[in-house]
Amino acid sequence: MICFPNAKINLGLRVLRKRADGFHDIETVFFPIPLRDILELVVLEPGFVGDRYLELRNSRRLYYSYSGNAVVDNPETELSVRAIMAFDREFGVTNDLYIHLHKKIPSGAGLGGGSSDAANALKIINTIEGGKTNESILMKLAASLGSDCPFFISNKPSFASGRGEILQSISISLSGYHLVLVKPSFGVSTAAAYSGVVPKCDPDAPSLIDIVKLPIDSWPNILVNEFENGVFEVHPQLAQIKSELYEMGASYASMSGSGSTMFGLFKIEPELEGTFNDFFVFKTAL
Repeated sequence: MICFPNAKINLGLRVLRKRADGFHDIETVFFPIPLRDILELVVLEPGFVGDRYLELRNSRRLYYSYSGNAVVDNPETELSVRAIMAFDREFGVTNDLYIHLHKKIPSGAGLGGGSSDAANALKIINTIEGGKTNESILMKLAASLGSDCPFFISNKPSFASGRGEILQSISISLSGYHLVLVKPSFGVSTAAAYSGVVPKCDPDAPSLIDIVKLPIDSWPNILVNEFENGVFEVHPQLAQIKSELYEMGASYASMSGSGSTMFGLFKIEPELEGTFNDFFVFKTAL
């Protein structure tokens, strides 16, 4: 089976408080976008021989390979492989498997590429295994792999709270807008982003679930990503990219998640030739 795990952007992000378990309570709005990896999971015939595999339960094997911009030092830490192994621990798999991941979504970008790969791997293996569980349980299993993994199980615009795993589907459309993603060569780790933000829970602040229902032209004044200030201090180039997106006519520009991708929403398709030449750039109509 082949699927195409998509990325997401965050429409605003607030860090409310640090929790006793070391995580943070946040609120954000996840919005799926059509930048995609390619993930294939194949049931192998008996007698297949390969030299790169991990042992599953019941003497089953998970063979693996990667292409595209994937950088995998240890396959046991790569999220799509971890997802298959987590499913095996919970439900078992009945065949040797081969997984291939072709990466197009950049890493360390705040776009959720690894989480999307994991969630889609869970959905595929559940289908291959005859539907051993339901979406609700898959979401719980996804949450054990990463805070935004559950979003990619449902893959619908969602207001997220808790660590990002508590989801409420919302009705929001960006139809008619053009999306531009710009990512420099460096990434920003989630841990680094959290180290630069001071949680603040303002009970009088409007919820993002209400803000995103307002006209997009009003978002620049009220819809913020609270990671930006700290990340911009370390990487001022990102603040410059945001300014350039606005200068090009963006109705709204922001950092996605913990960065380092900046995005802009445009009413009129922008001309990018000669702009952001040294960066990863993705443009699409929504």
